[in-house]
Amino acid sequence: MTAGRLALFAGLLGNAAGHAFLFVVLPPLGRRMGLADIQTGLLLGLGALALIVAAPAWGLVAEKRGRRPVLLTGFAGVAVAMALLAVVVELRLAGMIAVVATFAALLAVRVLQSVTSGGLFPAAQAYMADTTSADGRAGGMGRMAASFGLGSVVGAGLVWLFAGISLPLGFFAIALFVAVAGFVCWRALPEPRRAVEASQHDASRIEPSRIWPFLLVTLLGVTTYALLQATTGLRLQDTLGLTPEAAAGRAGATLTAASLAMVIAQRLLVGRLGWKPHRLMAAGGALAFAAMLLLALVPGYPALLIGLCVMGLGLGLLLPGNLAALSLATGAGAQGKVAGINAVGQGLGMVLGPIVGTALLQKGPFVPAAGAAALLACVCLLTAIVAMRLRTSKETA
Repeated sequence: MTAGRLALFAGLLGNAAGHAFLFVVLPPLGRRMGLADIQTGLLLGLGALALIVAAPAWGLVAEKRGRRPVLLTGFAGVAVAMALLAVVVELRLAGMIAVVATFAALLAVRVLQSVTSGGLFPAAQAYMADTTSADGRAGGMGRMAASFGLGSVVGAGLVWLFAGISLPLGFFAIALFVAVAGFVCWRALPEPRRAVEASQHDASRIEPSRIWPFLLVTLLGVTTYALLQATTGLRLQDTLGLTPEAAAGRAGATLTAASLAMVIAQRLLVGRLGWKPHRLMAAGGALAFAAMLLLALVPGYPALLIGLCVMGLGLGLLLPGNLAALSLATGAGAQGKVAGINAVGQGLGMVLGPIVGTALLQKGPFVPAAGAAALLACVCLLTAIVAMRLRTSKETA
């Protein structure tokens, strides 16, 4: 692997680590800073609204100007946003700014982070489509997804590490890591060569009837994961009577294990199983659904840990399979555009997950898991639709 591609994956890892660190640490830390749970959910969710607007625009930029400029802009934005988050949190914990000012400042930084980083996933997805064959698409998307999954491991692990030291220092560490990765990409990552068929005629070929199930799977899968990230620490705090710092540390360790299970599925199982995308989707959706039923019905920390790890394995199969299927259903010249549209689903999931999760938490600590199970039941239905459409197309071919 070249230095440029290694730096690309490292930057994607750092971006995911930043999101995971923020999602895990902010709910319990928000209580310490005087924010209500609903405020924290709004802060995490509404910040992603900017990504919904930015992602399709970045997808168009990636098609017209190239993948590299979009990636570099995203890495710079993430580094700056993480540093600013550290400053705002430190000022509030020191009592130097009021609660209202803290909320406004955190929301502004979240918008900055979302606008600038909104192109990372579309550009990276298009980059992988440019540099992999049809047969290797699932494996390529699995490697890219593994960078995000490993970033979630690192981010949650950093919460556990810095919970006993300084949480703002964790934001600074992520900012420095992403800045270094972005610098190496600037120096060593070339613009990929496009497929020959990416002509003006093919560039706008997007068929909604072929891609809508995959876009919905993205929305539901990301909503589920964001919901759990935003509520796991609060569930631990409410059911075990932990302090905010202890809850953040325990949630970080638990979500680290879940994210590690996801990385194992993305990096090892997807490639070694050699399954077609629709089969990965079906198996992953079923596993994740079963895991959410366990979390909703069985109390106690062991059930939470096992359920989240099984959920990680399920999403680790589901999401790369879904990305590969989406890419294969799209013309070569429209990869960036479709990746941008798909990122809208991710953004909506990041918006809805924390808001829905914290709202359901008001009804009880196990209700968010029941909501997640309902979302994943819909995913299973969508994977069945994909399989039926595939069989129909084979029979009529």
